[in-house]
Amino acid sequence: MSIIKKIMESGAVAVFAATCLSAPLFAQAKGDSAVDAIRKAIETNPEVRASWHQFLVAGHETKTAYGGYKPSLDASARYGLENRNYGPVDEYDGYDGQVTLTQMLYDGFQTQSSVQRFEERQLVSYFDLLGQIEETSLEALRSYLDVARQRELVALARDNLQTHQDVYDQVSESAEAGVARAADLEQVSGRLSLAEANLFTVASNLHDVQARYLRIIGEKPPTELEEVQLAADLVPPSVTDALSIAYEGNPSFRAAHREIKAAEASVEENRSGFHPKVDLVASYGHRSYDDLGFDNSETDGRIGIELNVNLYRGGSDRARVRGAYEQVNVAKDLRDKACVDIRQEIQIAFNDVRNLENQIPILNSHRLSSARVRTAYKDQFDIGERTLLDVLDAENEYFDASRAYANAVYDRKLAVARVQAGMGHLVSSLGLVRDGLPSMEELGVSPLEITDSVCPAVALDDSVNLLLDSDKDGVKNYKDRCPGTALGARVDVKGCEVASKLEVVKTAVIEFANDSARIEPTSQEYLDDIGRFLTQNPEAQVEIVGHASRTGAPAYNQALSLRRAEAVAQVLADRYGIDRQRLTTEGQGFYQPRFSLGSAAALNANRRADVRVLASGSSSQLK
Repeated sequence: MSIIKKIMESGAVAVFAATCLSAPLFAQAKGDSAVDAIRKAIETNPEVRASWHQFLVAGHETKTAYGGYKPSLDASARYGLENRNYGPVDEYDGYDGQVTLTQMLYDGFQTQSSVQRFEERQLVSYFDLLGQIEETSLEALRSYLDVARQRELVALARDNLQTHQDVYDQVSESAEAGVARAADLEQVSGRLSLAEANLFTVASNLHDVQARYLRIIGEKPPTELEEVQLAADLVPPSVTDALSIAYEGNPSFRAAHREIKAAEASVEENRSGFHPKVDLVASYGHRSYDDLGFDNSETDGRIGIELNVNLYRGGSDRARVRGAYEQVNVAKDLRDKACVDIRQEIQIAFNDVRNLENQIPILNSHRLSSARVRTAYKDQFDIGERTLLDVLDAENEYFDASRAYANAVYDRKLAVARVQAGMGHLVSSLGLVRDGLPSMEELGVSPLEITDSVCPAVALDDSVNLLLDSDKDGVKNYKDRCPGTALGARVDVKGCEVASKLEVVKTAVIEFANDSARIEPTSQEYLDDIGRFLTQNPEAQVEIVGHASRTGAPAYNQALSLRRAEAVAQVLADRYGIDRQRLTTEGQGFYQPRFSLGSAAALNANRRADVRVLASGSSSQLK
């Protein structure tokens, strides 16, 4: 006897039904957390409720199929007046009744196959229910995160607008006093309008996601939303591991496999039409008249075995079997579709988690740098070194950087949830406990045996992951000239392994003329010294960082500082034949001055390129 039959006969499904209809499917959560919102969504979602009742329907159908094993007992009775024009009695009245018991002995395994089919259909309904719960949980979590995201973006847009409004008011007062130009006021006014448009956009988005939250959860989002903790450590280490878990735990995939089992049972059920039917039949009857119509009561009792064999039914049995075989093929095709759909979703979500995990520190660094620049520009504006438009540029860059960082943080949480949902583990990872559902162990569900032949994991082109550090050597893929270095190995700035740690063995400061990348003659001897050292020490590397003074626009000074670094590298390459791969150049604009004074001498000293020579080994090995 199967586990399902035991559950059916013990009334467990009835208990589950009563539990579901009178109590929540999941344990109660406290507060306005995401778990609480998801629980409410599951309890009120019509598709979840419909899936639950479909599971109950499948349970009753299974019990109906089990009835084929048990005897059938029928009773019939009648009373009436009969008139006829033959026999010695032409009119009489009376009653008769009969009880018949029929027990199936052999039906070509039709009942057995029917029971198996309905058992598998019940498991299909069960996994459909779990899949609907996972899908509803993901949608509820998405709506919860979207509301939190848009509220944070609204706060950023509001602060950005307030800053623009303050600057506009200040410029407006200056323009009225004749200090500021009308063109400046128009420029600030345009940026103020853009800040207002940004606020309207995010406010509209917030309205839309709140309406979606109301549809999915069934109530308005609370005033305060708790932070959702979904870290990347919930994701398996590789996409292959994630797919292996998904093939075992994804409810939709499990349901597709059970559909195949149900279709195969239907084949055997239809093949029973070619087999004879053997029944044990017992009957007992009584009537108040005899065959001639006289008032003589009669009784009749019999018991025996009946054999029925169909000889010809117009080919319908064969057609039904062929149709059942085709249904098996349909189920297998749908199983393959479910598999490739899961593979696509897992691979995309897993890749999103991995990429966002690497992007977030970069975006956060940009956000923090923008915040420091914003503060510095405001301080410099107070002493007359920055214009109000510079302050607005810094404010807008900080707003864009903060918005990108916030979106990436929420996207990563959602990507982790998508991986968990694809594996069928989202509900359990959120800590929701099923109170009103039978477990797979109670239903007798055995683990799936999945082979790679169904839909194997396929390695995709990794060229889009240029910002990753695949070999964990501290050098991003896009500038790693030596990919695949051993874990823990010392590498240079190009990601290539070096024999020992590089140390700074020589430095120089190369000065430039104002607004020029032309090297000052007084710096030539220092440059020559660096060139001779590099020629004698071919393993040495060079870092060249260009700088500019504070005069001029920031973007122009940034480009000028990089040109100065490139000018030094070009001289070393052309004059001394130094391989350009040994030379690293970078421009820092005017953000790293040697002197903060405003004198002419200080400005001249800041127009420079700092050269650092890096080499491995002891100083005695250097020439």
